[in-house]
Parts: sequence; C-alpha cells; structure tokens
Amino acid sequence: MIKWLRKSTSGMVVVTILRLYLGIEWTLDGFEKLTKGFDASGFIMGALKNPVMNSTGHPAYPWFTSFLKSAVKPHIGSSISLSHGVNYWLVLAFYLAP
Repeated sequence: MIKWLRKSTSGMVVVTILRLYLGIEWTLDGFEKLTKGFDASGFIMGALKNPVMNSTGHPAYPWFTSFLKSAVKPHIGSSISLSHGVNYWLVLAFYLAP
C-alpha cells in the first residue's frame, strides 16, 4: 500500500487531493477561531477538576495542572485573545504589503 502511494501516479494524486482538502479544512477552521472566537474554558476547568491520574492514584502530569492554574485560568474570558480577528488582518496586511 505504501509503495503504491509513493510510486504510482494515481497514488500521488490521491495523497495530493487528501493533503489539499485537509489543509483547506484546517485553515478555514483556524480562521473561524480567529474571527468568531474560541472558548476552551470548559476543557480547562474540566482538566483542573479531573486531572489524569497514574496507576498509583497521583496526578500523572502535575506540571500541566500547575500550568493551567497559574498561566491559563487567570486569563479565561479576558481580552488576551484575538478580538474578532483584527490582529489577524493587521498581521496579514503587514506581510502582504510590498
């Protein structure tokens, strides 16, 4: 199967179409997060309430829980995120300017 994908023209076409489709989808989803906003507060609060436990019953990733508590949680709902994609358009205009 891998040999077919790498060596045959039809396999390369299939992979190219798949890569283009995924790239377009991921780009559009990222653009939507920039313009319409993205709220991960449910994930963050769930990760803080129920951290992943290892086999001994202790948190498996205490550094991640600490990072969420100290660096992420204080900024939930603040204006630190890109507001309505304005910053995105400014950066895009900067890079496209001659």
